[in-house]
Amino acid sequence: MGNLLYALNTVLPLVLLVILGYFLRKIKFVNDNFLTIANKFVFKIAIPALLFKNVYDSSFSNINLEYIIFIVLSILGIFIIGLIFVVLFLKDKSKRGTILQALVRPNYALIGLPLVMMIFNESTPMYNETVTLVALVSAFVIPLANILAVVALSIFQDEQDSSKSRIKTTLINIIKNPLIQGVALGLLFSIGREILNINTYILKDNFSFIYKAISYIASTASPIALIVVGARFYFSGTKKLKKHIFTATIMRSVVTPLLVFGAAMLFFDFLPSEYAVLFAAFASPVAVSSVPVVEQMQGDSELAGQIVVWTTLISPFTVVLLLYILKTLAYI
Repeated sequence: MGNLLYALNTVLPLVLLVILGYFLRKIKFVNDNFLTIANKFVFKIAIPALLFKNVYDSSFSNINLEYIIFIVLSILGIFIIGLIFVVLFLKDKSKRGTILQALVRPNYALIGLPLVMMIFNESTPMYNETVTLVALVSAFVIPLANILAVVALSIFQDEQDSSKSRIKTTLINIIKNPLIQGVALGLLFSIGREILNINTYILKDNFSFIYKAISYIASTASPIALIVVGARFYFSGTKKLKKHIFTATIMRSVVTPLLVFGAAMLFFDFLPSEYAVLFAAFASPVAVSSVPVVEQMQGDSELAGQIVVWTTLISPFTVVLLLYILKTLAYI
């Protein structure tokens, strides 16, 4: 019973913030203009600040290279399995790219990060280790997920489309992605500190007013992001897409975590903090930012939006169950 309560207490605060967002929109406390501005703030300022701070505070001198390779190969493996699946079992070619990109596009920043921080909060001994690890993994997961999403959508574009032009434009947008820029800037500071053998955190120790301001901004990222996610839930259009929604949701929310966590438990001896970070990469729902990318590359944006909604709705149940199992088996 204690393990179940642990799992529920970890996930339910995030769920309540999502529900709050949905309720605020239903009572018209927030409108579309507010949500657009809040989403821009989260995506362009708050989350990049959070990622920068986490990476900046990290030390990469003791990197578990085996763990990083496992994550990268797992993402690539899920992509290949998904590619085979959509080609063999999905007759509607226009839906293939949209579903494939969803399998490798976790909501790492908006839901994954706060989920990991709830599993190991500041009162736990492994908090600092987990913060370092989640920042390091973001440097691999976020760029790789964005690139694979472009590849997935490009594969199934009509031949008459100027796919090369779209790929180039989208890759430029990936480089300009604020999340990737936040990670890259943090890496520049952190790795530069270690290469130059500097023992002090210059920004934190010498310019603490800047560091504190960044920290305050970073602390707003998760709650505002989760409220916006809830407020953007729309259930129209579910009926006509139900087969494809069900397929993508099960593949992303059930099959993917089962494959990855199963492989980790069978073949590796990862630390509890390392298992916690796997939740962000493989058990979180599909990224909200996937919808505009799908729309830009002429995928099925309506289906993409529904996949975001339903993977977000089902993820609390799958996460609680998976977290309960891992806690019971003493992996976390």
